Amino acid sequence: MIGLAGRDFEPKVVWNSVADNIVDEFYRPALRCCVRYDRLAGFFDSNTFAVALSEAIDFVERGGRMRLITSTKFSRADLDVIKKSMDDQLLEDVSAMMDDDMGKKCLRLFAHMLSNKIDGKPQLDIRVLVPQRGIFHAKVGVFEMINGDVVSFSGSVNETGMGWTGNIEEFKVFCSWTHKEIVDSDAGSFNRFWNGTHVGIRSFSLPQAVREKILSVRPRSDAEYRRLLRELRVDLDVGRGEPPKLALYDYQTKAVGAWASRGYQGILEMPTATGKTFTAMGCINRMQHETRRLFTVIVVPYTHLAQQWIDKVREWNKKAGPDKTISQNTLITSGRQWQVELGRAVHAFNRTKFDGSHIIDDYIVCVTYDTLSAGPFVERIRRVDGSILLIADEAHHAGARTARNGLLEEYSGRLALTATPDRYFDEEGSDLIRAYFNDVAFSMEIKTAIDGGYLIPYDYHPRFVEMTADETERYAKLTRAIAAKRSAKPSTKKDETSDGNKNSPENKRARLVAKMENKYGELAAILGELGGTLDRALIYCLDTEQVDGVGEVLSKLNINFEVITGDDGMTERWNRIRSLEMKNHQCIVSMKCLDEGVDIPSASLGIILASTGNTREYIQRRGRLLRRSPGKDHATIYDLLAKAIPEVDYKPYAKKLVAKELLRHKEFADSARNRHEALEKIRPVAERLGIDLDRLDLEYVRNL
Repeated sequence: MIGLAGRDFEPKVVWNSVADNIVDEFYRPALRCCVRYDRLAGFFDSNTFAVALSEAIDFVERGGRMRLITSTKFSRADLDVIKKSMDDQLLEDVSAMMDDDMGKKCLRLFAHMLSNKIDGKPQLDIRVLVPQRGIFHAKVGVFEMINGDVVSFSGSVNETGMGWTGNIEEFKVFCSWTHKEIVDSDAGSFNRFWNGTHVGIRSFSLPQAVREKILSVRPRSDAEYRRLLRELRVDLDVGRGEPPKLALYDYQTKAVGAWASRGYQGILEMPTATGKTFTAMGCINRMQHETRRLFTVIVVPYTHLAQQWIDKVREWNKKAGPDKTISQNTLITSGRQWQVELGRAVHAFNRTKFDGSHIIDDYIVCVTYDTLSAGPFVERIRRVDGSILLIADEAHHAGARTARNGLLEEYSGRLALTATPDRYFDEEGSDLIRAYFNDVAFSMEIKTAIDGGYLIPYDYHPRFVEMTADETERYAKLTRAIAAKRSAKPSTKKDETSDGNKNSPENKRARLVAKMENKYGELAAILGELGGTLDRALIYCLDTEQVDGVGEVLSKLNINFEVITGDDGMTERWNRIRSLEMKNHQCIVSMKCLDEGVDIPSASLGIILASTGNTREYIQRRGRLLRRSPGKDHATIYDLLAKAIPEVDYKPYAKKLVAKELLRHKEFADSARNRHEALEKIRPVAERLGIDLDRLDLEYVRNL
């Protein structure tokens, strides 16, 4: 092979694909450490890199430059991208296309090179030659190596996947240290073709329309480019018969490092759909390696999420490299025998051999928040002999009064996963979460996730909906009842909608806002604007009564839909979600059961009827729609905002109602593609009520 230093590559002069492995013995070694590749070929397709993918990726990554001269013959897959914009003469020249299609990912890699600059020059530059007579048949390649050596070759092989791997080809190779004259001649000939100084040859830069078409498939950010490289490496492993390897994104690796640097404690504040679960696997792996013995407790809101976590643990271990695996000893504490099973797990973890070493050094137990604080669970966890890591998924639940008994000092490792650690109108619970988990170790803004290509961009369309006169009057009465209640009993800073009493004035008022009668008419108006049809949509409702009302609107427009409620079993839910992804129906009408832990990556349209002021809930709803999925390039969110009838705009409660709704609007609008449009849509109402959008935050609303 060619070494990165010295001269380890001594290629023979004559190569023939019948007798020689021209890819493994010449093409790959040459690409492995060259810094420049000039190629003159009658035919070209970007799938040529697929035959030496590992070396090609390394070439691109180290800043290698490539100049390509080709005829106007492109492969069919290249043509799929560029043919619509090629001028008439080029379209005629591509009539004889090759049969082999290139991979879309290789084309995207070439598109990246075309847009990337190295020392002010494009990493990939292409010129097209058109002979005045005959066909363009010259085939020459010149490799400039890292150590300054130059190797040239000429013969029958084209710069195509088939040329290097499928055809019977023959070519000759010359090296600057043995045949300098010939190498200089090949390099000089290439430059004359490049500059268009050969007689009888017309040399064109790549037409702008063609260039733009190729660039249209390039990675749009460094994060997207890195993801492409990871995908290509996975394809490479699969091609070798190796299982694909999991790799954390750069921001996930930073999150793991930030958490570990705080003594294995901290909150990871990451947007929904940015991979908090796999980031947690990286944290387990890090602590497991460094502490040697680790008992991990993963706590989740619902039992079905426990099974999802264990499934993810198995997926991680199946795909991760040997140094990244985590414990394969797992237990879900559900069912009648969980106390016995947990006792056995702790006993197995504590058990030692005759030499004093332990039989098992790692264990993962998945539990719900209800069980975490239960006496039998606490009792058994306190028996663990070794380091214990607590991972709190949807960590806002950890601040609830019923969960606090489970936050033991015995957990030396503490990891909280959340899109926002703050509990709605519960400062005490929010402060407890931050204190116990040692505050935020890593935070990622949703705009950063979108700009980095980890989430898809979205458009946001707020729609004000007026209460009826009756609803406005009831809202006012409930507001007065809440005020009287609080003046009689000082606030405990408790979440104003978390009271278990459904008949409390706080919960009655929240339900009134969520279920306003005029929202059905506004939904019908939105559907009319969308042409009376939906594609993979989610409609968020509060309860079965609202679900029924939405169902009537959809049925009148002949829109087929499925309903998911909290009463449905997991099998029913997943079947309906899969049916949506297969387009067997147009939308899912759901209640709060889709707020946590349910992935519907293909969903790209959301309509929020059940308004909520709870930051966590509406951030999760947005996250459901921003997950990446094949063929999905953006999402659209319609949000129905509540306001009282105009006759009472001057009333303080009417102003505060709109201000609370605009908290959600501001969060959604700030990261939307149509941010300015969304803000201008609500500005007249805000100004009429005297609401300062620039100062609007939770404290501002509290003080109204």
